[in-house]
Amino acid sequence: MNKVVVIVVIALSLLSCATAIPQAYQLGNGVFETYCNGVLNNWSNCHKSANQECGGYYIVIDKEQILYPPEYYPVFETTIYPIDRRLVFSCN
Repeated sequence: MNKVVVIVVIALSLLSCATAIPQAYQLGNGVFETYCNGVLNNWSNCHKSANQECGGYYIVIDKEQILYPPEYYPVFETTIYPIDRRLVFSCN
C-alpha cells in the first residue's frame, strides 16, 4: 500500500512539473538559455520558453541534448532514461 502511495505522489509531482514552461535565463548581450530536462519534457517546452521570453520572435543559437545511461529504480520497479536538453537563443 505504501509503495503505491509513493508512486502516485511522485508521478503527480512529475506531471505537474512537466506542464510548466521552463524558465529562461539571460546570459548577456540579449542571449538566453533554457533547460527542458527529463523524459516528460521535450523540445517544444524549450521553444515555448523562448516564445514567451521573446514574444514569439527568436533565433536559435545552440541546441544540446544529452542522453544518459538508463537507471533502474527497484523501489518503483522501473527503468528511467535520464535526458538533458538546453536551448540557447536570442530575441529577434
